Amino acid sequence: MNPLNLNDITDDGVIVWQRPLWLGRPPGVVGQLLDELQRRRIWLKVYHDRIRLRPSPRLPADLRERLRDHKADIICLLAPAPRSEEIRLCVQWLRRFGVPTRTLRPEHSSYALKHFVEQWSDQYVTNGAFIAAALIEGYQAKADFDGSLNAVFNLSIRKWESAKEQPGVVANPLRF
Repeated sequence: MNPLNLNDITDDGVIVWQRPLWLGRPPGVVGQLLDELQRRRIWLKVYHDRIRLRPSPRLPADLRERLRDHKADIICLLAPAPRSEEIRLCVQWLRRFGVPTRTLRPEHSSYALKHFVEQWSDQYVTNGAFIAAALIEGYQAKADFDGSLNAVFNLSIRKWESAKEQPGVVANPLRF
């Protein structure tokens, strides 16, 4: 698969090849699960890493279990896409401090890495923006563990670790 580039992402952060939700329910188990919640008049509020149900219902155990099993798929489908400014910040951080390695490096997940970008830029960045940026830059990615929304990459951050010791590198915002 070819890496993405910033031209594949619209100004509001939606990846061009991503299927918009308004084109219809996704096929399979996730679509059936969302249809069942709609029939029960239960509405989902999706945050970056969790799902809230409104009104807060007492769900049957099997439905609760299916929600838990497909949480990551539902969040990926319904969560807001990362904004292009966040992705550009992450791309710039990766180009400046990231070094590709031959193997995946599990010591830092995307969630930890996004905090390094925030520390460097003094701006908020989502986990999804960092993952998108790493894929754009051609890094390999794998889920941190089954069902995780975090990823690990073939990425060394030695340049970041030595650079953050220098004055002016951390909390030196990069403005667009």
